[in-house]
Amino acid sequence: MQFRLYRERPVLAVASVLMLISAMWKVAVLSRMRARIELDTAPITHKSAEVSAWNIKRRHVLLEFDNGVRYGLDAVREWNTLVPGNGLVYMGAGAERKPYMVSMFHELRCLDFIRSQIIIPAADRDMQLAQHCLNYVRQMVLCRGDTYLDPYQYPSHIATIEPFVGRKCLDWNAVYEAAESNQRERPSSMDHNE
Repeated sequence: MQFRLYRERPVLAVASVLMLISAMWKVAVLSRMRARIELDTAPITHKSAEVSAWNIKRRHVLLEFDNGVRYGLDAVREWNTLVPGNGLVYMGAGAERKPYMVSMFHELRCLDFIRSQIIIPAADRDMQLAQHCLNYVRQMVLCRGDTYLDPYQYPSHIATIEPFVGRKCLDWNAVYEAAESNQRERPSSMDHNE
């Protein structure tokens, strides 16, 4: 009886075939999405990476945006205090300890370098290192993909915004404490390599 219905109404036959194709397409897409999710949650390794992340226990803290009250372009001393020591930490045991740069410190060093290049004459700028820093910070922003919604101020300045927005962050002080502790433990024989 159903086949006779399709012969009598070819539009129903075409619609049924299209629905079947659509259902098969959805199953294929969902299978690919499931495979992609499994890939995304798998640990990512690189042939040269012995250590991927430094596991530091950190609690959540509130960061209140200060809109440039500190760390101005000419605040060299403030910027210099953002990276403890040389920003390196040492991983491994005994003579096998190797230096690594904590990404947070690398980012801060790059921001400081870009800041320093902005305030000097163009002829004196180190464009190669500035380009490295700009790309490194860009890639880290993309990597972290912060989706927090910032209040927006229209150029007309008609709509008011909250200028001192608070944001829930991971405690950066824990990273400083761990780095400083790690740097104190480092063998003095490593100083000649810096």
